[in-house]
Amino acid sequence: MAKQESDREDLLAESINLPRRGRVTGPNSREWIVGWRKDSSLSLFVDADPVFQFNSAGELRRAYVDGKKLAADQGKLCELVRSPNPTGQISLSRQALNGEQFLAVQDRFKRATDELKAALSHPDTKIEAIGLDATSLVQSIRDWLDSSHIPLIVAQTPNAS
Repeated sequence: MAKQESDREDLLAESINLPRRGRVTGPNSREWIVGWRKDSSLSLFVDADPVFQFNSAGELRRAYVDGKKLAADQGKLCELVRSPNPTGQISLSRQALNGEQFLAVQDRFKRATDELKAALSHPDTKIEAIGLDATSLVQSIRDWLDSSHIPLIVAQTPNAS
């Protein structure tokens, strides 16, 4: 995941780890980047925030929501918190989300996917694709949207596979 918003600006062109990917630009200029790794794990970027990354089993492995980096840890979603240690180095600690925080992440995911589904049906939506044609991209996104589940299932680890 990118460290800063500017790192994601040309995600469509630079995401070589997502050989099949595309950009959906809705009539309100909102952008979704959807891409698949070789193992079929999916990443969804909505503008600069939020980001949702899944493993090949469809389990949420990482997310970036409201400026917070989140990662799966033994089936729970945790916030990755950076803090300086006594030597001045930055360390990462994991803080498990509580039920309310997890529901807020699910709500952002549902909103993002509902808006994407609506954009795919709008005649003024622009589609760009790499690694597959635009028609196949739209169908692949629709298939994924039809199979995505709430509640989100959190992976055991943040790894892609």
